Amino acid sequence: MLTYDLKNRKNRSLYEALYDNIRRDILNGNLTDDERLPSKRALARHLGVSITTVENAYERLQNEGYIYSKAGSGFFVEPRPEQPRQGVAPSGFFYGASVAPNDYPHPMASTMGRYAGDPVRFENEEEEEERFSIDFKGNSCSLSLFPISVWTKLMRQILSDSNRELFADIPYNGLLSLRQAIADYLRRYRGMKVSPSQIIIGAGTEFLYQRLIQILGPATVFAFEDPGYKKLSHICNRSGLATQFIPIDSEGLSVRALRQTYTTTVHVSPANHFPTGTIMSLRRRNDLLNWAAESPYRFIVEDDYDSEFTSSQDLIMPLYSLDRHQRVIYINTFSKVLVPSIRISYMILPEILMQSYRQSLGFYACTASGFEQQTLARFINEGYMERHVDRLKNYYGKKRQMFIDALQDSPLSKRISVMTGSAGTHLLLPVNTRMTDNEIHRAARDIGVQLSLLSDYSQRPRVTDLRTLVINFAGMEAEDVETAIQMLEKLFL
Repeated sequence: MLTYDLKNRKNRSLYEALYDNIRRDILNGNLTDDERLPSKRALARHLGVSITTVENAYERLQNEGYIYSKAGSGFFVEPRPEQPRQGVAPSGFFYGASVAPNDYPHPMASTMGRYAGDPVRFENEEEEEERFSIDFKGNSCSLSLFPISVWTKLMRQILSDSNRELFADIPYNGLLSLRQAIADYLRRYRGMKVSPSQIIIGAGTEFLYQRLIQILGPATVFAFEDPGYKKLSHICNRSGLATQFIPIDSEGLSVRALRQTYTTTVHVSPANHFPTGTIMSLRRRNDLLNWAAESPYRFIVEDDYDSEFTSSQDLIMPLYSLDRHQRVIYINTFSKVLVPSIRISYMILPEILMQSYRQSLGFYACTASGFEQQTLARFINEGYMERHVDRLKNYYGKKRQMFIDALQDSPLSKRISVMTGSAGTHLLLPVNTRMTDNEIHRAARDIGVQLSLLSDYSQRPRVTDLRTLVINFAGMEAEDVETAIQMLEKLFL
């Protein structure tokens, strides 16, 4: 059992003192790779502190890549990646890697490297799942909007047709019928000219991202937006790759800052950056494409996960459509517009990478269900997808305005402002409060509210990132808005 003296913590909070002690033990080797940590409840009882203190310490350790969680088993020490060769140290590296531009062979010199075989674990899960009366963090589509009757009708039709494709082996890149449907959908809905042969179907974007890492090779240096979605950078770190974090401004990722790094591949969400909601300007998109075109070994990963909910007046052509040099890798998922359990995502590769994928990774089986792929193909081809997206877009627009109106009518209006564009299914709410972000987290959990703050998604939080709530309303029913506002009032008034 871990034993620490938390009394002499100077001006630090209990959770920060506990975090520092565990972090020190990991770095010093007192806690070894994959060693199981005590459960939150057991460690809290042993140290005589609250479960919230241990939970906050574990959460920070997990967010910074020191530990990982395994469903039903608890928390474990994250194996430290091997250090790359020494060279000139670029700024912004996540775990202290040092590389010089010529220290490694080019990323395309080899398509296979050493990769961790275990699945990446990120959810803060333990033996007992924590329940919340209000969840501002979940970002799944409202289940009440999913057209279950249509989906089940299409499934019955596919079963009654008794077609051979339903029982045949699935090609490594997914069923042709679905790839054709996606290509046609993107042409009509996003103005993209895509060949079905460039599309790879997979069960979730995390799976596709791991395959992409294998194609690009172990010398790849990935860059991510800061603040931004952290899961993909964790996947890169788990695979032993160096990562860097690039600040964003009102136009999107700073290409000027990107040029000061040794990045070879950059991940962006230009249609709707999470969590800020920034839509990348056309000028910034062209600057980013010019950066990629300067080297045959540079690529841009365009994550278009939420583009369906961007208003038409803000819609800018995807990077993929603006690309003239085959530098953009396009990734999207249907989980957000359908339901999370239908884990079908897709990736569109430039031809040079598609050739590498066929030769090196074509032996992998497609991980997405053939039955669901056929159902989705019909759902798209028969026009249900476009009607469903239009219905969602209208619904979320009304819910967004309902939430804003309720805030303005509440006493909270004197303490909370709204930072929001027209993209996505979340709001940023800066709060005028004396509480720190950690104290906001603790106070929210104490009243049964789960929420995230902008600083949670930042590698180097700025002052403007602090005390800013990230409110996801996608999975919240309209009748829950009043209760949600009341819980925020209880938290801040």
